[in-house]
Amino acid sequence: MANNLIVMTWNVENLFPPDDTDTPAADTYTAKLTYLAGLIAGTGADVVALQEIGSLRAAQDLRAALGEPWQAVVSSHPDSRGIRVAVLARHPLTEEAQIIALPPSGLPAVPDVDGDTLTHMGRGALQVHVDCGGAGLRLLTAHLKSKLLTYPGGRRYPLNEDERARGAGYALLRRTAEAVALRVHLNETVNPLESWRAPLCGLGLQGAGL
Repeated sequence: MANNLIVMTWNVENLFPPDDTDTPAADTYTAKLTYLAGLIAGTGADVVALQEIGSLRAAQDLRAALGEPWQAVVSSHPDSRGIRVAVLARHPLTEEAQIIALPPSGLPAVPDVDGDTLTHMGRGALQVHVDCGGAGLRLLTAHLKSKLLTYPGGRRYPLNEDERARGAGYALLRRTAEAVALRVHLNETVNPLESWRAPLCGLGLQGAGL
């Protein structure tokens, strides 16, 4: 069965459940769930790596819209807005790892825009095992730092062109450190003696590939 597995990845863009008192927003949310479930079912996908899930409830609502036997595993490390990654599958899912820290063997001394040193990814990555026959599938999904820039104190605009250039540099450094953290994790996950024989592949990465 694993040889015929269809895996897809999708950034579902701010899938947040609405306030129950906001009827128009609730209608829009229901329509979006219907749309997402219809597209996923239409592809014939067996496994879907998702980015920009707004909460555990949102992931479970999408799983319910897909129906049985779909299952969901959700990252427990969202960003400050509640954005996180998740995996849905038609097959049994087991959570293997929640990845958030920047490891010492990666790029552990990357500065942020406020002059501090980064210690964690902005949004946690998620590794799961899909029981789809044979050895199954190990899948990792992540949502790396976006190209949107922020400046000291959370500002969305620069005070001058030098600060704009620094902001772009800080964003690139963070994005790179997060990608390296995932590579280090994968190096530790596979057999270290065999990892040189073939490139590793990160499925469901938003913003960068490994």
